[in-house]
Amino acid sequence: MVSINMIIDADAHYTPTPDIFKQDPIIADWAREYHQRKAHCYSTIQQRNQELPELGLDCQVLNPMGISLGLDYLMESQTAIRVAELYNDHMKEICCDHRYDWNMWLPFQNIRTAYTELQRHNPDSYFAILLSEKPHWGFIKQMHKIFSYAQQYKIPLYLHLTHADDDLPIDQEFSVLKSQLDAIFSKQEFWKKTLASLLCSDVFEQYPDLRFIVAERDIDWVPDFLSRLINAGLSDYNQVMRTNFWYTIEPEMPHFLRMAQELGYDRLLFATDWPHDRDIGGSNSRQDVATVNALPMDESTRQAIFSDNYNFLRQKL
Repeated sequence: MVSINMIIDADAHYTPTPDIFKQDPIIADWAREYHQRKAHCYSTIQQRNQELPELGLDCQVLNPMGISLGLDYLMESQTAIRVAELYNDHMKEICCDHRYDWNMWLPFQNIRTAYTELQRHNPDSYFAILLSEKPHWGFIKQMHKIFSYAQQYKIPLYLHLTHADDDLPIDQEFSVLKSQLDAIFSKQEFWKKTLASLLCSDVFEQYPDLRFIVAERDIDWVPDFLSRLINAGLSDYNQVMRTNFWYTIEPEMPHFLRMAQELGYDRLLFATDWPHDRDIGGSNSRQDVATVNALPMDESTRQAIFSDNYNFLRQKL
């Protein structure tokens, strides 16, 4: 999917109705709990079709709203595998519509079966692989088969908040380095530890063309993050953060233009971060397009933010 001169929302949330899960006996208990927990916040494509013009959008990239779904790495492995299969098949079906793209969810509590599920789909049929921000992905050696596949097919890895308990065990050889990161960053900065685990391990040495997207974290944190790693005696990862990473934006923030120029406009993805359970999440969503249009930048820069950078990442095979 390549979308020229369009406005593309690279971070929209989608919570499907339980109909796609409830008929499967393997996950019947999970599906009942899912329905009871979030019966008020389901999304339908019919709703989205009505909302896109209200938001001023041509296309949305749909993320699984993990907190709503209970879609996390804490699920029992067999349940997680079946939920992933049903969810990904559902997303592939609804995103045949050119107005939508999607990020794949994989059951990383069993990386071997997650890899099998990844291979089941054409790499060109989805935008990215969703990763929770919590696990220290760089310290899990089994993830290298995922990284290798993602690099081979130019599939972005999309770091997105789920919840603070959505963690995975690391390999013992990285325990000292993990302790260093624990000393640098607070408990609330868990997502920075995740990023640092990717930088401080050998991930980018082995896979120098990997592509990561950091969603919903704005961009003003990058200089301090890099400085803290340098001051702790670790390396300078400035180039990697400007070569291998892209960022969804908060264009209404006063620091936006300064930091956008520092990182590079080719690193930025327009996003509304909407909706959060159909409540106040993404509260600026109806002003975001107008906000970018009002910024003092040339049309080519604006188009890079709205669609060109997405199109670059969408080119795979």
